[in-house]
Amino acid sequence: CSTTRIDTQAIQDSSPSTSEVLQLRVGAVDPRSNSDMIRTDLGNGVAMYSTDGSLTMDSIFEVIDSNGITQWRRNIKSTVRIGSTNSPSISFRNAPHMISFTHPELRDVHHEVDAALDHYFYHQNMAPFLAIRMAQRFGISNPSPRYVHVMSTAFREGKYLDGSSGNAFGGGIYGDMGALVAAMLLDREARSYILDKDPAHGAMFEPFLRYLRLMRSLEFEMDEQNPFITFAQDLQLSIGQAPYEMPSVFSFFLPEYKSQDDLGDADLVCPECQVLTGPKVVTLMNAMLSLIKFGFDQAYGGFGRGTDNGRRIDQRVVGNTGFALGENMYSPGSSATAADVVNELSTLLTSGRLDSNKSTLLRRVYRETMQQTGDRNVAMINVQQSIIASPEFHTNSISDNNLGTRPAPVASTPSDKEYKAVIFVMLEGGYDSFNMLVPHQCSGNLVEQYESERGAIGLTDQERRLVIDAATSDQPCSQFALHPDLPIVHDLYDDGDLAFFANTGVFASSSMDKSNYFAETPIQLFAHNSMQRETKVMDVFDESSGSGVLGRLAHVLTKKGYATNSITLDNPTETLAAPNDGEAPTPIIVSRFGAQTFNDKPDTELFDVHNDVGKKLNGQSDDYSSLFGESWSQSFVGGVDEAEQIKSQLESATLGDHWPTNGNELTLKLGVVSKMIQVQPSRGTDRGMFYTSLGGWDHHRLVKQNLQAKF
Repeated sequence: CSTTRIDTQAIQDSSPSTSEVLQLRVGAVDPRSNSDMIRTDLGNGVAMYSTDGSLTMDSIFEVIDSNGITQWRRNIKSTVRIGSTNSPSISFRNAPHMISFTHPELRDVHHEVDAALDHYFYHQNMAPFLAIRMAQRFGISNPSPRYVHVMSTAFREGKYLDGSSGNAFGGGIYGDMGALVAAMLLDREARSYILDKDPAHGAMFEPFLRYLRLMRSLEFEMDEQNPFITFAQDLQLSIGQAPYEMPSVFSFFLPEYKSQDDLGDADLVCPECQVLTGPKVVTLMNAMLSLIKFGFDQAYGGFGRGTDNGRRIDQRVVGNTGFALGENMYSPGSSATAADVVNELSTLLTSGRLDSNKSTLLRRVYRETMQQTGDRNVAMINVQQSIIASPEFHTNSISDNNLGTRPAPVASTPSDKEYKAVIFVMLEGGYDSFNMLVPHQCSGNLVEQYESERGAIGLTDQERRLVIDAATSDQPCSQFALHPDLPIVHDLYDDGDLAFFANTGVFASSSMDKSNYFAETPIQLFAHNSMQRETKVMDVFDESSGSGVLGRLAHVLTKKGYATNSITLDNPTETLAAPNDGEAPTPIIVSRFGAQTFNDKPDTELFDVHNDVGKKLNGQSDDYSSLFGESWSQSFVGGVDEAEQIKSQLESATLGDHWPTNGNELTLKLGVVSKMIQVQPSRGTDRGMFYTSLGGWDHHRLVKQNLQAKF
């Protein structure tokens, strides 16, 4: 077909503004190196270079953008038209490129990559993006717009002046991280202790950093013969975070994550709350308690490797670190009083945020332990156990938990209704369905189109042998082929037990297409995290903000009188979030490994951290207490109670002999789902909502081979 390039003069006005020049899409080489070019000052911060001083299509404009970077733009608009002027045609911008089609050179590849990196680096979103992420990692999950602006300005201008000291930071060049960090740490929002009392201020600490902070605060040292720390558990699975084991390019948790509690209701983000689940809370607490009581050992849920690999667990005694390969060396001194010990440990572990009521409770723990045992070390250990159960250890804000202990969970009444369940399995990452369900017998050219578009990654004729009938469906194909490694899916479909919903997606308008989607939908159609969230929520028009598809289903069933129950495996999910009116069950999070109970301990240990002080330290809070602390307290108290209940339920269920024993992710997760369905009468439910996920569907290469392995 006919292809024409049309070049026109973009700016006709001899006095353009800086913003008009920056709208030009074709850059230019620095014209100052060409002695034939004449520089003319046009005003408005714009200069023009040309050979004769005239404004033409060959003129080059010079401006300084908002980042302080000099930009040169050609005064040209280049368009490609396909089709003749006498027939319908399409046109698009003739995008610049640096690599010659006829004489490509490595140098030009470097230039084009540099240009792409410059585009990202100097983009207007770069500074606020970095500012928000840095603030979140340094303890402020919801930085104010003013704070973000201060940090962004420091990054763009490359300098920051501390008003209190008069000290200046940064070299005055765009992108100076030193200036951004100085603004982040020295701004009043970062240093004001008054904000500790703001319920919306602060953050939840990262789980691994809590464990590491405990070690550093209590002066942990490894054994001289075993100087390197080696963990006995997979921390990524156990607590949701481990060094060098980031599960995806989106990190351990999403920066925009909103929890399904008071924080989420207040429209506040809490990235770390994405891994603040009952099972992970119990696992982390057990590991820290083990570290405090027995050293870096694996006994009673510890993360270490004991000298006997945990075999002689009956010989563990609180305060005896003889089986450990490392231990905390902190000691308050022999003359320290109960008040001295509590005050110093409060400073080390909570930056002194414990209120007077909690400090009084901890002093009583110390004195009572001394009365029972006469052992200062054990008394100090019991105070340490108590502090790490408090919300002040897990957050950087102040909590007021003085309204009494939280109510115990109500025992379920067995249901005599017929039980039904919905199980939502999310294939995370960007599942490519076109090798699962393939056009086989279709009207028009759909099969040919499939083969043309898919090419080498599509299913061949020989591979399309599992055929299903679709003649009665209202679409152009009478038959589809399934992936050859999915015979069970084929059998389920033929038996009438499985259905496909093809060509479904997140469309906000029936008139939306590739030319207008940017204006027609608020959804980020090409962002993995956004599209996965929309798949879980299924609420394009945000008619029930904050709820998920199964949460709304549970909400409706609950209002109709059914006893519903929502369970997610390993991690929280928006899928089970219900509308905020209290008429739906709070989702329960169960580990794929079953339930691990809290604080198993030697028979010789008298102190019970949860029942003696934990429930009081995490009691009910008032409206002015930290929302982050409230999230911790709910997760801790609820997680401990749920662990005990779920453990007894799962132990009463068994899987049939047909169940696979390979122990892979899918087997473990669906095995727990199967057990929970078995024990539904004792849970008092007649409608169940289950969510689980399988990762690794984001194939950047070897799509066909990787999909085959997954199937």
